[in-house]
Order: sequence, then structure tokens, then C-alpha cells
Amino acid sequence: MTWIKRNLYFLIGSVVALALMGAAGWYAFQKNSLNNEKKEKLNEAYTELKRLKEQKPHPGDGKKVDNIKLARDQQEELHAFVRASGKNFQPIAPIPATSKFTMLEFT
Repeated sequence: MTWIKRNLYFLIGSVVALALMGAAGWYAFQKNSLNNEKKEKLNEAYTELKRLKEQKPHPGDGKKVDNIKLARDQQEELHAFVRASGKNFQPIAPIPATSKFTMLEFT
């Protein structure tokens, strides 16, 4: 009993530290299953990425889908849109329409 009275702060600190270590261990054990689920999802994503990387993509089968032709058509549509909208973005004429004026006109 005298030891507890002399080392009361040490005893209280040890009990608190032990409780905190127990809480940390319980928290880590509880989150271990979540970590395993996330790891499985990550591994699935890597296998999907590897599968997509190993595929041999093609531009279409010719008769049904021709992705190259579709891309060229979309590019032509985009160029036509840029040409049509270019009329709305013309530069504004300067205030003095002619830049040639004398010093007398300037004053």
C-alpha cells in the first residue's frame, strides 16, 4: 500500500497507458477486415486493368461499326462549328478607324 501511495502518478499513468493501448489494439483489430476488403477491391481493379491492357482493340468491324469514319465525321462537324462560330468572334475595329493622323488632329 505504501508503494501505491508513493508512486500514485506512475500507477495512474500506467493504467491509462494500458487502457489506451488496449483501445488502440481493439481499433486496429476492428479495422483489419475493412483493410482486407479494400485490398480485395484494389486487386480486382488491378486485374481488370491488366485485362484491358492485354486486349487488342480494333477500330471496328467494317460493316457494323467503323470508329475511324465516325471520328472523321465528328472532326468535320467540329471544324464546321468553329467556322460558323468564328463570325461571332471578329476583332473590334479600333476607335480611330485610320491610324494615320497628324499631330494637329491628335491635339
